[in-house]
Amino acid sequence: MSFFRVYFSIALALLITPAASLAAVQNAFGEPKFDHTHALFDSVLRKHVRNGLVNYRALVNDKQDLDRYLAIIGEIKWANYISWTRNRKLALWINAYNAFTIEAILRHYPIGKPNPLSPYPENSIRHIDGVWSQTIWTVAGKSLSLDYIEHEIMRKQLKEPRVHFVLVCASIGCPLLEDRSFRADTLEQRLEAAAYNYINRDGKVRVDVKNETIWFPMIFDWFGKDFIDSYTDTSLFEGRSKIEKGLLSFIYKRVTGKKKEMMRKNNFSIKYIPYDWSLNEQDGS
Repeated sequence: MSFFRVYFSIALALLITPAASLAAVQNAFGEPKFDHTHALFDSVLRKHVRNGLVNYRALVNDKQDLDRYLAIIGEIKWANYISWTRNRKLALWINAYNAFTIEAILRHYPIGKPNPLSPYPENSIRHIDGVWSQTIWTVAGKSLSLDYIEHEIMRKQLKEPRVHFVLVCASIGCPLLEDRSFRADTLEQRLEAAAYNYINRDGKVRVDVKNETIWFPMIFDWFGKDFIDSYTDTSLFEGRSKIEKGLLSFIYKRVTGKKKEMMRKNNFSIKYIPYDWSLNEQDGS
């Protein structure tokens, strides 16, 4: 079929169906259809992530899929992006944030400790100046920092508190990095599983029944207000602050047995676990 016949067919379709999407027209003229399974990033994670830790030493010499993925998400058409569902948008930003963070580490790997007086571990991402606020990345043609992606887009625009259980800042104190990419069709299940694992499996939240203490991660200190509106159960945790009520309500629904019983009594103390800024790197890598 000639170019002119294709053009005529599209024009006729637009006349007949005024609601035809701009994205469909753009794809007809050669824009590759975006892969919402995020298969390229998925291949990176499956190959180089084990038990939440990254083999940076191997990945630094095996970056083809990561480089291609970063290029592709940069070339998404904004007109197409804004037509996506909320879950497709959120899956993109979660994957993009984690992919950009990995790339930031690889650009400086192996990380050294430039200042011997620094309080951070030698291999910490904290030694990369401006990694969250000044390093600029491209998504859908927009130039953005990691801070903007997390705080303005995912927290404020998309309003999803559970991203705190899947965004990984390349540190041991972060959630464990999953070895699969996120995708829209399973996003709700994945976010809920990540929240459950963060609280119950991974030791990021510690409900100490014996000593009647709940140990919060520092993420809850920094972003606890995100949980107030969506998760607060006003029938529980009388006398606690608004932020504590939101966080405790969220945790309460995801624990069982003696932990739940202790929380119901509301006679426990809250303490915070110091954040571990060591690189989330596999041993021996």
